[in-house]
Amino acid sequence: MGKFEKLILEEPTINMSNKNDPISNAQLADMIGGIQSAINNWANNLLGNLDHMNVRRLYTNYCDIKSADGETVIDGPLLMMYDKQATPVLRLMLGYDSATSKFVFNMYDAAGSLTLTLNSSGEAVFAGNISTLKDAFVGNNLHLGAGGTSTTRVIYFNDYMNITAKADSGWVIQFNCGILEFIGTLRGEWGFSSASVTGLEDSGYATESWVTSNYQPKISGATGSFTTVDGKTVSVSNGIVTSIV
Repeated sequence: MGKFEKLILEEPTINMSNKNDPISNAQLADMIGGIQSAINNWANNLLGNLDHMNVRRLYTNYCDIKSADGETVIDGPLLMMYDKQATPVLRLMLGYDSATSKFVFNMYDAAGSLTLTLNSSGEAVFAGNISTLKDAFVGNNLHLGAGGTSTTRVIYFNDYMNITAKADSGWVIQFNCGILEFIGTLRGEWGFSSASVTGLEDSGYATESWVTSNYQPKISGATGSFTTVDGKTVSVSNGIVTSIV
């Protein structure tokens, strides 16, 4: 319906020949019926001509706003949308959540489980994968897991590489990849336990065989044996005692 400029409503008619004449019960009933009918006509004509063009203001504090099938509900500062299952399930909630005292954007799956939430504190929780159409940047620090826990955390790069941080006799960072390349300087103390270096023969760097044969302390000294005053035989090689028998 279009916007109406003027609505003419029929006034109820009450027939009384003299205001001092007595009114019978039947006349009184007719009068009340006429007033009720007129009120109904006014309401029907008025509401039948209301649309988005002539409704100026609705207060959600005083009335419920919802779709005819109940799929959309506005209650104060909160918008809720339900699906069309036999027992409708809440699928979207947007606005002020009195349970958390925060403004939220929540989405739910068909079972009613929360799959996405954003709130006015800047927090976001995703139950599924996160994909980006452009490069994404993370400002400041990125934390995986809660601080002070011993849970293993893994960062996966496609299907062929991952970085694992775990508690294994101390905190360990493990790189699982085909090639590990450092560009720049490695600082600090590095300890190698049960480790080997291979595949460097053609790289111009030290090979495993070179490290094994050459990375030894170079000490020169006497080689031989002698007997102590208490009859012990001491063997020496390059100035280093190798046995006492």
